[in-house]
Amino acid sequence: MIVLKFIILAVVCYLLGSVNMAFFIGKLTKNIDLRTKGSGNLGSTNVLRVLGKRAAIITLVFDILKGVIAVWLGDMLFGGGLDTAGKMAGGLAVILGHNFPFYLHFKGGKGIATSCGIAFYLNPWAALVLLVVEFGIIFITKYVSLASIINCVLYPFVVNFVRGEPCFDPYIWVLTVVLGAIALIRHWSNLKRLIQGNENKTNFSKH
Repeated sequence: MIVLKFIILAVVCYLLGSVNMAFFIGKLTKNIDLRTKGSGNLGSTNVLRVLGKRAAIITLVFDILKGVIAVWLGDMLFGGGLDTAGKMAGGLAVILGHNFPFYLHFKGGKGIATSCGIAFYLNPWAALVLLVVEFGIIFITKYVSLASIINCVLYPFVVNFVRGEPCFDPYIWVLTVVLGAIALIRHWSNLKRLIQGNENKTNFSKH
């Protein structure tokens, strides 16, 4: 019965994650496929570049909420001693759905906003710190990818240590380390362009 519950949770959260707002808002507002525009990434930064601030904010909020809902479902479905295992399963599944949606040939976003939503549910103070770091680096450098890459590395440490008492739950550590690693891998091309000096800056005042 427990295995079945984990399977159901994983499927539901994967499907939730695969609802890609960037793709649908591009189709509904301009009838364009954002995979063929801008950076080609189905995330809020590319939405900002191609469709503007309003569409980017809608995408960002929706992606954050997906992360919150997924770990909440894991928490609710597995009360007691398995609640953190449920959070781990829900969080991993929603990120896989967001990054690799089956109906878009497994080409989705990079999972930064959804990972932030997961962090918000696990530890709101950590999510606030990650957001301050993200927007602080973007403000200084204009590189969204640099801010995201730095947060990929910080993610497990901030979520588990920025709290009243450090968290040593193995399920939460597995979740945060894997999410950070997945996001870092998804930003590998950005990292190479940053090193080569070819990465595009984002000027928010123009959007």
